[in-house]
Amino acid sequence: MSHLSNEVSHPEVISLVDHSSPITCLPTETLTEIFQHLPCREIVQCSQTCQRWHKIIQHSDAIWRRLCRSLTDFQQDIEIDRLRGYTWRATFQRYYGANGVKLLWRQGVFSNILTYDQLPASGFCHLDTASWGQILQWELERS
Repeated sequence: MSHLSNEVSHPEVISLVDHSSPITCLPTETLTEIFQHLPCREIVQCSQTCQRWHKIIQHSDAIWRRLCRSLTDFQQDIEIDRLRGYTWRATFQRYYGANGVKLLWRQGVFSNILTYDQLPASGFCHLDTASWGQILQWELERS
């Protein structure tokens, strides 16, 4: 786990250790290892738990790299953004919503909608032209 310690050993993270609970006393490296195995929704919840966890999650490339690797429809775009200098965290934030929309569309959630009221209340975000092209192709194949 030594490769993780350099990522999140910022002084402000280390100084936020709260000794009132056993889990808050875990080393930064151990918490990072745990966070790496959580789905996105739980990582967001953990980042809202306390300042220390928020800073660990915010500054850990390992966590954001794993989340980026889970965005299967955008791997080429992610690699391009990384070459352009985007952080793993910023890259994940750029593609997370679009990946979810494409996944739901592929599952048919947005197919055969006849009225505005049938649209889901959430789940839409900016999609590029290539993504809309894929969605159109899926709809044509579904028909």
